[in-house]
This record gives sequence, C-alpha cells and structure tokens, in this order.
Amino acid sequence: MDQYIWELENCIHLFLYHVCIMNGRWANKPKFHHLLHLPGSIRRYGPASLFETEKFESFNGVIRNASIHSNRLSPSRDIATSFNNYNIIRLLLSGAILFDHEHQRYFQASPEIRALFENNQFIQKAMGYNSHWFGCGQLKPTIHGHRGEPKAGELVPVPLLRNFPTLLITRVNAVQERECPHGIIFVLNPYGKWEIISSMPKFRDA
Repeated sequence: MDQYIWELENCIHLFLYHVCIMNGRWANKPKFHHLLHLPGSIRRYGPASLFETEKFESFNGVIRNASIHSNRLSPSRDIATSFNNYNIIRLLLSGAILFDHEHQRYFQASPEIRALFENNQFIQKAMGYNSHWFGCGQLKPTIHGHRGEPKAGELVPVPLLRNFPTLLITRVNAVQERECPHGIIFVLNPYGKWEIISSMPKFRDA
C-alpha cells in the first residue's frame, strides 16, 4: 500500500506540474485540488472507485444546442423556452388533453400525430420513452382510487383463501412503495385476466 500511495502521489504531482505549465488557471479548479486529497482518502476508505461522467455530462448537449440556436441576448430565457417547447411536444405526441386559453376549450392532438409517436420507436427513444420498460396490465389512471372500479360478483381466488383463511384480502390496482403501511403485505396473484395485487394484514399477537 505504501508503495502504491507513493507512486500515486508522484503521478498526481507530475500531472499538476504539466497542467500549470499548460494553463495556470486550471490549477485553481476544485477538481484538480481534490486529486491532492486522493491518497489520504485511499488510506481511509480503500481504492478509489471508477467515475462515469458520460451519464451526466451527456445531457449538456441538449442545453448547448438550445443555447447555440438563440439570439444570445437572453440565453437563460431561450434555454427555458426550448425546454418548454420540448415539454409541449411530449404532451402532444402522448395524446394529452390540453386547454386552449385563446378559444376556451380543451383539445387533443389528432390520431395521425399520436400514431406517429406510437408506431415509431425512434421517435419514442428520442423523447425518452421505451415501451419495453412497461409490461401489460392496468396502467391507466382511474377515478376510483388505487383499489380500482368495484366489480359485481368478483371473488377472491381460491388459493389465496385456502392459504390465508383468517386474513382480509382486497384487490388493488396500484401500490406506492414509499407509502405502504406497516402490517400490510402485498401478494402478486397471477389468477384472472390481469395481475391482481391483494392486500392482507399480518397476524398480530393478542
């Protein structure tokens, strides 16, 4: 470890030396100063992990593109306007129902425009949508809450009743992981046309 730290410190000092010769202002950047603390961090926490900047810096091209195609008088406003236009395009292609303040009415994009997005995977990926991430099931919003619309004569599957005879079983359409109450377990049931999620309180000691 000592030999490794010694070689690392020499490489860092040599790198900073050449940086100062090339451009002295760069040495004042925090990212270069952090290199001096890297040997101490390795002694405390172990070898440094790899860094992947492309995941975050790849989005800089979107901002740079919006800044270049502007009049340079108000770049912040032009960038915000470009992102607002991107959001409007996304809403139109996804078939959202919007309100027209000029004519005081609701409107929706024509089926031809929506079909352009639904049937073209290249446009979907360009808008940040991937259909393979979503499986089949009840994914649309419902006005009946997370339990869905009650259906007359809907029975609890027999295997669930057989395995949990003393528990309360109800069907839900959506579950938020962060808002799951304590004492409740959720079972994914493959019976029926759709996947049914049943909510059942756990046993409690008297």
